[in-house]
Amino acid sequence: ACVFFAYPQKHHVEFEHIGVNEGLSQSNILSIKRDNRGFMWFGTRDGLNRYDGYSFTLFKNDPLNQKSLSNNFIMDIITAKNGDLWVATLGGGICRYDRNKENFTRYVHDQKNTNSISHDVVHSIVEDELGKLWIGSEAGLDMFDPASNEFVHFFNNPKASYSLSDSYLRCIF
Repeated sequence: ACVFFAYPQKHHVEFEHIGVNEGLSQSNILSIKRDNRGFMWFGTRDGLNRYDGYSFTLFKNDPLNQKSLSNNFIMDIITAKNGDLWVATLGGGICRYDRNKENFTRYVHDQKNTNSISHDVVHSIVEDELGKLWIGSEAGLDMFDPASNEFVHFFNNPKASYSLSDSYLRCIF
């Protein structure tokens, strides 16, 4: 990770490097987010890293613990208005981080449950003004209401001109 401060070109620019030698789990960072408590969160291909300015705390999947991160490949991180941290993973759906217990609630695809997330490969996640999450995956767009714990699915339907143009979503704004 690099910290960069931009100045006019006549000034000298310096970078502070924070990487695996300082405790980061992996050097390929796919998402960075600062939460409302000042922690920096780094999503890598090998875990979720919380940085307090001095050291890293690593969160990874533990196959024996259902309250651990669902997958180590982190695609996106958001901090919701209520302070919740949400993590999008490449193969494990999404996870909500519980700050008090330092564990995760997993939201993964279940073929037997039409109310579950539509796909476990999630590329992007955003929150709207009402606190609902919009989730872009390889199988369409999901809207998740944390209050009701329900997903609504939007897909490409070639027979409907008003549907999504494609169900493979990489980024949401």
